[in-house]
Amino acid sequence: ERSLLYYEAGSHGSEKLHQTFVRHLKDDQKRYEELLAAHGMDGNAVLKNWNSVPQEIREAYGEIPSLLYGLRSIKDRADLPLFRESGLWAAKVGAEQACLMALDAFREMPDKDNLATIAAIWKDFEHRPTQNREAVFHDVVGALCTHRFPETVPLLAPFVTHPYAGPEVEEALSQIVGRDLGRTPRPWLDWYETYTPPK
Repeated sequence: ERSLLYYEAGSHGSEKLHQTFVRHLKDDQKRYEELLAAHGMDGNAVLKNWNSVPQEIREAYGEIPSLLYGLRSIKDRADLPLFRESGLWAAKVGAEQACLMALDAFREMPDKDNLATIAAIWKDFEHRPTQNREAVFHDVVGALCTHRFPETVPLLAPFVTHPYAGPEVEEALSQIVGRDLGRTPRPWLDWYETYTPPK
């Protein structure tokens, strides 16, 4: 029930509600870690054995992305450090849905400081044997494509060969660089290696 409230209440945007979301998010993250420890589980085990996971763990897992959704709907760029912190936390504990919500916030509120977190999330999920890795991949690429900064190029270029995401990646890279360097990573990486930031 509380999760449904988070989804619906974010659009109201009052400062009191905002601070309540922040407080509950930190409390719920701590509670989730405590529940995992109490049951001797980690994030991979939760997702692999979802149907047999204790109900209290499943409820805690579901509340955190609901809170992030509510915060994202407020669209306050001052919350970006909190989204970055939560994204890193979610990647560490394997909370995929929370990662997706953080990535959605980054896509809607591009900022150069988001880039390291986006890269860290993908590094943690790239080799995870989880069913939802493709969802994380999709949102990582989507977030990077809205970050039209030269510093995005080395993170985005490796995805340019992807059979489905490649055209979107190529378009985003072309917007950053100012010309189309094709569907292989090396020309984009070469461009970045010779890029000189304006003074």
